[in-house]
Amino acid sequence: MDFESAAQFLWTHARLLERRLFEHRFLGGSAGAVVGALDAYRNQDGGFGQALEPDCRTPHSQPEPMRWALELLREVGALDGTRAASCADWLASVATAEGGVPFCLPSVDGYPRAPWWSPSPEPDLNPTGRIVGLLRDVVPEHPWVSGAAAWCWERVVAELPADQYGVHSAVEFLLGEPDAERARPLLATLGERLGRGDVVPVDPAVTGPRPDTHTPLHFAPSPDHPLRGSFADDVVEGFLDRLEAEQQEDGGWPIDWPAPGESAVCEWRAIKTLEALETLRAYGRS
Repeated sequence: MDFESAAQFLWTHARLLERRLFEHRFLGGSAGAVVGALDAYRNQDGGFGQALEPDCRTPHSQPEPMRWALELLREVGALDGTRAASCADWLASVATAEGGVPFCLPSVDGYPRAPWWSPSPEPDLNPTGRIVGLLRDVVPEHPWVSGAAAWCWERVVAELPADQYGVHSAVEFLLGEPDAERARPLLATLGERLGRGDVVPVDPAVTGPRPDTHTPLHFAPSPDHPLRGSFADDVVEGFLDRLEAEQQEDGGWPIDWPAPGESAVCEWRAIKTLEALETLRAYGRS
C-alpha cells in the first residue's frame, strides 16, 4: 500500500469533509474541523442531506445521511446529548407508525441518485438499526430511540436479515443493545452465517454479484471488532491482500457501481480510499 500516493489522491479529489477526516485520522487534525465540515450538510429542519451520501444528490434531509453524520460525530467525540436529541427529533418527524424510518424518503424525487434510491413508505432495518445503535447509549430515553429500538427487536426476532446491508444494520443494532445476554445468541447466529459465506463471499478470489458486494473487512474492519472471530485468519489475510492490490495508479481505491455523475464518483473513491487506509492501518498493513 502506497500511503503517500493515497494522500495525494485525497488532496486532489476529495471534498472538504474527507480531507478533514484524513487530517483527523492520520495527521493530528482537530475534531472541531471535522464537525465544521459536516455541519455544512445539515439542514434547517435538523436533518442531514446536501449529498452527504454521494449517491443521493437531493438537498433535502434523508435518514441514511443522518446515519453517516451520527457515525462521524461519534468517531470524533462530538455526539453529545444535546446534538443526539436534536437528531432524534428529526428522525421522529419522518418515522413511520411502526417506529422505524424508511431507507429513502420521497424528497429524492427530481434529483440525481443511484438506481436503488427509490422512495418507500415502509420502515427499514437499514438504516434504522444502525441509527438506534448510535443513539441508544447517548439518549436512551428519547421517545423515538426507545420506540425504534422496540421495532428493531420485533424485526430481528421475527426473522434475521440475509442481505449484506440488513445484516450490517442488525449487527450494529445488537452491538448497541444494553442487554448483552439478549443480543448474544442473535449475534452468534449472524456471525456463523457470515463465517460460512452466506452473506458475503469468504473466498478472496470471488468478487460476488456486483455492484458493491461487501467483504469480511466491512464487517470486521479492525482486529478488535466483535465480529473478527467470525472469519478465519486466512480469510481476513486474503482480503487484506486483495484490498492492498486494489489501490489504483492514481493512489485511490475504485468503486464498482453507477454513481450519479463524475463528482459522486470522485467523492465515493475518496471515501473508499479513507476506509482502505483505516482498515489496512488497523491490521498493521501500513
